Amino acid sequence: MDNKLEKKSMLIIVTELLFAIMPLLILLLISLLTSQSLLAVFKRSDISFISVILFGQASVRFISGYVNKGNKFGWQRIAFLLTCLFIFGLVPSVVYLIIVHSEISKTQIVYILQNIWLLLSVIAYIILGCIGQIKLDE
Repeated sequence: MDNKLEKKSMLIIVTELLFAIMPLLILLLISLLTSQSLLAVFKRSDISFISVILFGQASVRFISGYVNKGNKFGWQRIAFLLTCLFIFGLVPSVVYLIIVHSEISKTQIVYILQNIWLLLSVIAYIILGCIGQIKLDE
């Protein structure tokens, strides 16, 4: 595979990632400027919104790349990967979103898991997004 193509694809994915996490960066900046707790930002439902968006975008980018250039990977593997992405990525992100956004009492573990899923969504988006983008650019 072409190293130049990989770098170009990574640049596109990171650029899109920066726009996806922009609300988080704005909230952090507001917290800094208003002397509010930075940790409070990571307890907001916005974190789960970003995770849902990134897991969804990872799916779209990955599938777009393979549909565009033909599937040499095998539809079974792609179906399995997408199923895992939905079950272990998207579904938990939506559950955390509902819990954090609701009025029910929450334990600290909910906020920790919500932020772990944000990190996982970023990783999934970078990896699957790059793979899909490379396929689109080939």
